[in-house]
Amino acid sequence: MYSFASLMNTLALPWWATAVIAFCAVMVSEIAWVLCVRWSAHSKTLKAALGASAMVLIGWFGLIVLLGNPLIAIPFEMAGAFVGTVVAIRVDRGR
Repeated sequence: MYSFASLMNTLALPWWATAVIAFCAVMVSEIAWVLCVRWSAHSKTLKAALGASAMVLIGWFGLIVLLGNPLIAIPFEMAGAFVGTVVAIRVDRGR
């Protein structure tokens, strides 16, 4: 039987890989979240549902990395959330 601890030992990542995965996972998840909210506000049901699904799926990668090495992952996930929000609003504003 596999446990979460054995999974994290298998995924023993160097610190830089943890940082990159944490940043990218939260950034892309945040972009999906902002677009999902916008699509929901404009009654685009299918797009909103796909955005929510993408947000949850991508968020799992960030969660796994966070649980593996929180001291490195937390600052990079915070930065990813900031950048993701800025990018999503600027992209959406340009349409």
